[in-house]
Amino acid sequence: MTALEGDNARKTGDIGTIEKSWQKKLEDQKTATDKTTIGLKKQLEAVMIDGALATVAAEIFTKPTRDVRLLKDRVYVDYDGETPVLRIRDKDGKPSALTLEDLKKETVDNPDFKDILLGSKASGSGGAGGNQGGGAAKQPKDYSEQERIELYRTNPTKFNELFP
Repeated sequence: MTALEGDNARKTGDIGTIEKSWQKKLEDQKTATDKTTIGLKKQLEAVMIDGALATVAAEIFTKPTRDVRLLKDRVYVDYDGETPVLRIRDKDGKPSALTLEDLKKETVDNPDFKDILLGSKASGSGGAGGNQGGGAAKQPKDYSEQERIELYRTNPTKFNELFP
């Protein structure tokens, strides 16, 4: 509705035309607001999900930036309350009571991921003789010559990662 038509409607008392004009303005404003809200929600979701998953991926994966995508489909933002909350889907993609820590544990316990997971960061078994546990947590400088040979024979990929 142009301003001229609105002015004519006011002068002649055409309430129907005035109502239509205001209705159009209201609809245009609602469309703009909805578009802004959708954009803000997407940005909030990206910040919440990417931030949480980046932390988890760094804790469990050997290549976190590559492997974080394995977790993305399991996480979503729930807007049911006053504050958006990060939620976890179950293995079937359905909402669940799982926490981010549960997802992390489930991923670490999944044998399909064993080749892309970090080893334990434990520093040993606590038994006599020291140096008995945590082989995956060792630094390259901590391997004896015999351990390097054994690693080369049993896991050449890991050997090449540790000793490029």
